[in-house]
Amino acid sequence: MNENFYSDILKNDLEQLEPDPGIEKRLEYVMQMKARSIQSSANSFLLILKSIFSFQHFAIKSGIIAALVIFSFAIQKIPEDNTFHLNSNV
Repeated sequence: MNENFYSDILKNDLEQLEPDPGIEKRLEYVMQMKARSIQSSANSFLLILKSIFSFQHFAIKSGIIAALVIFSFAIQKIPEDNTFHLNSNV
């Protein structure tokens, strides 16, 4: 009897609950505005430059630059045969 009682209550509650059509329109509008802002920021070249020259993740950026500098000093081009070799004198 308890199961039938609870199922009847749920059925009666679900019949009375209907979504408000205005809520769906407002949600669609908000999602469209978010999509426009994401699309415009994703295509922005200035946003990429801002992220490169900002101080966020400064340790990672400086580590990458240091690794590139060390690697560029370690590789030396031999003019005769146009090959690369590691300089062990560094």
